Amino acid sequence: MKSLNIIALAVLGSLSASAAADLSEVKVSADLTEQRVSNPLTTKRVAYGYAQKNSVSGQEASELDDPYYSQQNYLFSSDAYVNGSNLQPAAEYLDTKFEGGGETVRVLVIDGSFYANDELPYVEGYSFADTAEGSSRPEFIASEPAGSCSDEHGTGVASVYGAIRNNGSLIAGAAPNIEVVAAEALICDEGRLTDVIDSMLWGMGETVDDATITNPVDIINLSLGYTSDTCTPAIQNVLDMAKDRGIQVYASAGNDGEAASQNSPSNCENIIVAGSLNSGTDTIAGYSNYGDSVDIYTQGEDILGLDGNEGVVVAWGGTSFATPLVGATGVLLKSYFPDVTPAQAEWFIKNGSRPMSVDPICDSMACDKGQLDALATAQRAYAYFEENTTSIKPVLNAGEECFSTNIALKFATSARLCELYEVSFEDSVSRENVTFELHATPVQGGESTTILRTDEVSIVTDEIDLDAFNYHYSICFDGECEESPLTFQIDNSTPQECL
Repeated sequence: MKSLNIIALAVLGSLSASAAADLSEVKVSADLTEQRVSNPLTTKRVAYGYAQKNSVSGQEASELDDPYYSQQNYLFSSDAYVNGSNLQPAAEYLDTKFEGGGETVRVLVIDGSFYANDELPYVEGYSFADTAEGSSRPEFIASEPAGSCSDEHGTGVASVYGAIRNNGSLIAGAAPNIEVVAAEALICDEGRLTDVIDSMLWGMGETVDDATITNPVDIINLSLGYTSDTCTPAIQNVLDMAKDRGIQVYASAGNDGEAASQNSPSNCENIIVAGSLNSGTDTIAGYSNYGDSVDIYTQGEDILGLDGNEGVVVAWGGTSFATPLVGATGVLLKSYFPDVTPAQAEWFIKNGSRPMSVDPICDSMACDKGQLDALATAQRAYAYFEENTTSIKPVLNAGEECFSTNIALKFATSARLCELYEVSFEDSVSRENVTFELHATPVQGGESTTILRTDEVSIVTDEIDLDAFNYHYSICFDGECEESPLTFQIDNSTPQECL
């Protein structure tokens, strides 16, 4: 497989020959410290066409007729389940807002042990994994019998994303409009980092090992990892490439019950990292990695999926299976807001989260990132892309009749109304103790300065000069500030009253 190392060198351009060779010794494995959970569902064969009325905590569930859908409580409303992801309410919200379905999103699952299943159509795939003989297998569908050396991990992860929804059979995938692309990088749940990197490059549209994907993917899922206290430069380079190409990447935090900073790729940049909550609670699972490297938490226990046996549903566990729930939220964003960037997707997901219960682990390890709320995430994205809530506009263009009188009273009679602007920040930040900082950068170049701070979502100021400065902002939580990847909608028109 020396050719794979050469390809990585050619594309990445920053690795020495020795560094590339070293990658072949880095072992990557599916993070299955928490093994698949035994469950009666594993033995139940569900007939096609079977449908039932589902209920959740006395409330009628959404009208998906997949028989096990009522048991996929992690997809439901947080009002019914304390750690429900609100994925299904988010899908329904967006479908209503846009009066129909969104665009198809291609999700690349890089893993091992993909098995054919009528409920899980793979639209494309390739194997980059080395066999014991050292050769690559182009057939990505596993040929060995289920259970020979595998726990069917790749099939499980892919099915959480892409199991056919609303067809009267088995389970519902976590979001609509998904096409699953499979890249086999692991065999018997172990593989090389070079094969993972080649899988990512292939999914991004690069020709690797004489293989070229039909169309580049929109999202990459990495439910895998290896022990390292630093991010390997080779994979960071590929993650940077993915960001530049608008591809979102999601990774599992790991199942070692330690700081995720000790695990890679969860300690890399330009990647959204998912930790696991216990089933039915909003506390971090004891096995889940945690800390500053984790971006979001959601349920990772009792996640229903498929395996290598046709017609069987199993319950999976581990951060590997929290990851596709977060990734499915990214699917919704990309499907309905095609121009969303990876940085914006991460921003909406993190800042749309809701608080978790106080967790002993978090007392000392800064785990206050919150848990996934796909509905709040979708609402934030809709407000930004469709309602232009984040904006700078002349104050006389911002309100209804008599608005100028109110502004005059607020700013005193000496106020020059034609020089006043309304600055509106995100109006759906769910956290408390929030302040906003407005920054100005000279159009002709120069350092950015902070021109105001406020805890108001909307503020009127006379410090705006749209000809001389560009504007951006940060959101601060308890004094810690992070620059927003969102941009202001600018109204530079002159109000009628000022002509």
